[in-house]
Order: sequence, then structure tokens, then C-alpha cells
Amino acid sequence: MNRLDITKLPPVSKRCVFCKRKEAMYLCDYRFGSPGIWFTRDYRSFVKTNSNLPEFITCDAPMCRECVDEVSNEMHMCPAHKNFITNARHC
Repeated sequence: MNRLDITKLPPVSKRCVFCKRKEAMYLCDYRFGSPGIWFTRDYRSFVKTNSNLPEFITCDAPMCRECVDEVSNEMHMCPAHKNFITNARHC
């Protein structure tokens, strides 16, 4: 049986909140309170429409490389929010 060597664990404040063993390198980018982006026909209308959207906050759960789900180049999701989005029912 392999035992976890606690001397090799990163400090609690720097650990992944999901596996609790590896150093967190990413934060979850899931948005709370954002209605999304409205799409328009031209760039000027797009900027005008989207500049008035309410502020949003992100989940910011710290994650390690093994627990993160990279949705796009700079967009990272925690397992909980990736599961939420994957299982959401769309109209």
C-alpha cells in the first residue's frame, strides 16, 4: 500500500481544492451573474450593447493540472462547473 508522504505536499493554501494533494496552478473561470454576450450585426453595435452588461465574478476555485478542464486557450473550468455545464438542459 502506498502511503502519502505529507512532507511532499504543498502548503494547504496552495493546494488544489479538488484532489487536495497537488499544487494549484489554475483558477476556475466560471462566471456568476453574467447573462452572456449579446451578438449583433456590426462591431460598433456589439461594443455598445456589451459595454453595459452587469459586472460578474468568477468561481476562482484553485486547481492543479490534473483536475482542471481547459475549455479554451485561456478558459479553465473546475470539475464541478464543467459537470454543471455538461449536464445543463438547453432549450
